[in-house]
Amino acid sequence: MVSLMVLQQTSHMHITGHLNHRFYFRHMYKNFKTIFKGHYLESLCWGSAKTYRITTHEAFMDSIEQADKDGNKWLEKESRKTWAISYFDLTPKTDAVTSNCCESFNSWILKIRDKPLMQFVDKYTLIIISLMYDRREIGDGLSEGDLVPTVQGVIEKLEAKYHRYCSHYYIVESFRTTYADYIYPIANKEHWDKIKPKNVVLPPPNERRPGRPKKQRIRGNDEEKASGKRKCRNCGEVGHNARTCKKAAKETSSSPSRRGNKP
Repeated sequence: MVSLMVLQQTSHMHITGHLNHRFYFRHMYKNFKTIFKGHYLESLCWGSAKTYRITTHEAFMDSIEQADKDGNKWLEKESRKTWAISYFDLTPKTDAVTSNCCESFNSWILKIRDKPLMQFVDKYTLIIISLMYDRREIGDGLSEGDLVPTVQGVIEKLEAKYHRYCSHYYIVESFRTTYADYIYPIANKEHWDKIKPKNVVLPPPNERRPGRPKKQRIRGNDEEKASGKRKCRNCGEVGHNARTCKKAAKETSSSPSRRGNKP
């Protein structure tokens, strides 16, 4: 829901001639640490990016300047509105500095992104249609003038009156408006319009490498590695599967055999 709302707002800002840009700070810090190394500078950089108060951000930047003046100048080359939460514009409805739309989109299409182009577009369209329908059904069951349940639950944990702290983008009316339109399936290929030769776009050269294509992205050296451990569907423990589950084998051996048992 939030992704579609942000896209809707971004398109509106593009029409009005104003577009906000932000950096994925993890990538920005990776470039920073190639020149300025050390855990102390790392903690200061992330602190300056994640803090919500301008005064706290300024304190972090002063500490960075005291530790390394060149490091402070390196960060100051980019506008703080693009990487520091305390300077973010209030129009986009996200305060994340460690994620971006591309990674969310890639994880969303993980099961279909290796399909041929025609199959991918068709399956992706069906996913969007299903999403729009499900969210429209949810919107019909919500009360007028209230916030969507996810946002309301988060703010209620802060024990605050949420209407004072939320934009109108998160009220039920905005939620319904976001998913009110219809997305229609793609027509069969034989019903497409004829394409003029000058408008033909050829696919890029396909250089298939040996082995099975990877679906998971390659993680950086400073990111937490995936465990890769299997989870048993019988007992729920990690490290084995249902076929090698010892608990399931014990239950099977302890159960009475039907052969030779009399009623």
